[in-house]
Amino acid sequence: MSEVYYLLAAVSYGIFLVQFILSWFGGDTDLDVDLDGELDMNVSDIVSFKGLIHFIMGASGWLCVKQSISHSVEWYDYLIALVCGILFVVILYYLYKLCLKLQHQVIPEEGEALIGRVGIITVPCENHFFITIEVNGGSEEIVAYPEVPKMGYMVGTRVVISKFENGKYYFN
Repeated sequence: MSEVYYLLAAVSYGIFLVQFILSWFGGDTDLDVDLDGELDMNVSDIVSFKGLIHFIMGASGWLCVKQSISHSVEWYDYLIALVCGILFVVILYYLYKLCLKLQHQVIPEEGEALIGRVGIITVPCENHFFITIEVNGGSEEIVAYPEVPKMGYMVGTRVVISKFENGKYYFN
């Protein structure tokens, strides 16, 4: 009977290693996530092929260790193996949850979202100006028009984006 434990352990740990190596080289692209600020995971995220592999790794791993140490497996060892398998799946769930929190998706900011941002005039032109503002944590240059023309804005002047109409930014 011990050969079955070792066979299950070898197959499950082998599949895990292949998945792990492929994930380093981009071969594991089956992760589909839709984040809305909250992390939503359901039963299908735990009961999956990876979940099954981790369950078998925990259960057969315990049985292999027990068989190697005492050369016998008792009935309660199967209960311990069940708990170990479930523990491996729970650990997998929380690791995925932690990794998904680390994922950062850039949400494009444009149009109305830039109203109220402070920027600095970098290049004056005839009737418009190039203004550098912070967008998504980086600096970006936009074209903006003054609400009050002929005001005498100079390079380096701090201005506030006041409105967005007809695809144009205005500042005051």
